[in-house]
Amino acid sequence: MGCRARARGAHFMEVHRVTPAAYISLARDIIVLALVGFLVYLLISFGENRVEKKDLKALEQRIVDNAATQKRWRDEDTHANTQRDASLAQLHADVNAHSKPVIVRVPAPQAPGLPSTAGEATSAHPECGGAGSGSGGPWRQIDIRPDLTALKLKYGAALIDCKAVLDKWPQ
Repeated sequence: MGCRARARGAHFMEVHRVTPAAYISLARDIIVLALVGFLVYLLISFGENRVEKKDLKALEQRIVDNAATQKRWRDEDTHANTQRDASLAQLHADVNAHSKPVIVRVPAPQAPGLPSTAGEATSAHPECGGAGSGSGGPWRQIDIRPDLTALKLKYGAALIDCKAVLDKWPQ
């Protein structure tokens, strides 16, 4: 048995002779497999998020800056609202402080008529000594204080609201 096994081993070695070219080919195949494996690893890990520490620091600083900016904007908004409320209160106080009527004289409406005599039609102007019943006729008095008050409140409030919007605008 011993001889026979040796003969088989010798025959095997003869048939499967390992040459230096086979070793080179084996080394080349191993290197190619290693490179293919490395490329597969790179392709798999390429899609992963890689965050560096300096990027994290920059992001944290930006978040802090954004929070400070938002706080400043809220403070400006609160200040603008307070300023608007104070301005509106002052406007109402100023408008209500003027309680005296503003009287305007306007001609009273009357039906047009023809003068009864020729002398009445040619009368002189009232300031020159004539009777003042010609072109003006009687006057009536109108208090325009409510209209002035309404205009002051309307446009004053609109102006205050515009100023408040501009004050709320981020600086």
